[in-house]
Amino acid sequence: MIHRAAIGLAACSVGSLLAGCSGGSAARPAPTVSLSAADFAAAPGAAPAPAAPSTTEQPARIADARPIAAAPLDINGTGDLTGDRPVAGASGAAAAPDAGAPFVGVAGAPDLSGADVPPAGAAVLVDAKIGDVNGNPIYASTFFDVGSATLEPLGPRLASEARRRGPQDWLVFARDEINLRLDLLVRDELLRGEALASIDPQRRQNLFAFVRSLQEQERRVAGGSTEALSREIQEREGLSLDQWARRQEQEQLIRMHVYEKIQRRINISWRDIDQAYNGRFADIYQHPPRYRFFLINVPASAAEDRASVETALASGQEFEELAALPVNRFRNGRGGLEVRELTGELANASFFPSPVLNDAAKTMSPGDTRGPLDLGGVLAWIHLDAVELPPGLYEAQLDVESRLQVQRFNELTARYLEKLIGRSSMTSIVEMRARLLGIAVERYKPEAAPRTR
Repeated sequence: MIHRAAIGLAACSVGSLLAGCSGGSAARPAPTVSLSAADFAAAPGAAPAPAAPSTTEQPARIADARPIAAAPLDINGTGDLTGDRPVAGASGAAAAPDAGAPFVGVAGAPDLSGADVPPAGAAVLVDAKIGDVNGNPIYASTFFDVGSATLEPLGPRLASEARRRGPQDWLVFARDEINLRLDLLVRDELLRGEALASIDPQRRQNLFAFVRSLQEQERRVAGGSTEALSREIQEREGLSLDQWARRQEQEQLIRMHVYEKIQRRINISWRDIDQAYNGRFADIYQHPPRYRFFLINVPASAAEDRASVETALASGQEFEELAALPVNRFRNGRGGLEVRELTGELANASFFPSPVLNDAAKTMSPGDTRGPLDLGGVLAWIHLDAVELPPGLYEAQLDVESRLQVQRFNELTARYLEKLIGRSSMTSIVEMRARLLGIAVERYKPEAAPRTR
């Protein structure tokens, strides 16, 4: 025989965690109504006859005072006897009730036909893992939506270009950008991992303190409120405050490691500067004088265009700005810019094939404008913007040193990364490029011709 007292004890053990079953009041005795085998011999679907309550048993109290529906015992039910409720996952022909109508579950065998439930909408790619570098996963969201310590996210740029480019042009652009940025992302991840493995605890604490000082400085600039700083960073960079702090930490960690392993080993001597000035950089610094001209051409028959050019110049509009406007027929893809080198004497210079234009150019000083000049069916205006003279070694030494610094840094960085790649475990770059391009096409690729150019 099964005693209801035992069932009530089990319910109290679980329910007491939520409703405080073992309260301070004295527990009343549990009912002793028993069930026999005959109670289970009734026809399926028939309700058992209710047992008469014992004189010592208190009647059950229901919160809404509704009678309990006479229905077969559902051992999978929720145990809620306050009214008819459907069982989660039950099948049947019950229609969706109104807001105020009671829920009614329909008895019967479950529907095991295996019919697919129609989706609520089209599948949307939220995130995807594209590979691993030294056991650290790289996700598409980091590449397109968040960015790395030194790289901005690529997604907004791809979306913007999708509005300007056609599908094929956009695809070429996206592939080139993904290839470049993936190389930089892998570089950052290799450097970050190496930096974490080599930094000592004291320096790590110093790094954390430095990042906190940066955050405190940003907070003061934002008005002294952490909430204001969070809003500003979200609007400015699309990051939460925690994400921004982690990015700053990684960026400073990489910078510190790069300085120790690469930059501090670069030493540029005066002899290096002298040799570069007279050797590999000779074409940059030891060139003939360069004359920078801007030209505007207008057909002689276009009286309105001639008037607009003359009015603009008389009003003080910059010649370079005017030369870039559609009124200029001499655009040549550079806004009318022409650079000429003087290889001999100025009196014998041949800047332009037209004698009228060439004679005007030879007598001009920087800032001068001549025109309109009649070139035979075409009216021309010419402006000498500047004359670039070759700098001497003393004048060019700082620029030469900067160029040498960049070259040495790139050379040493390439060697160091080659060593890190050789001892690292990472997914094939070709595979990661293919996965990123597929995700970019799914998210951002334009479907038609560009709307604007």
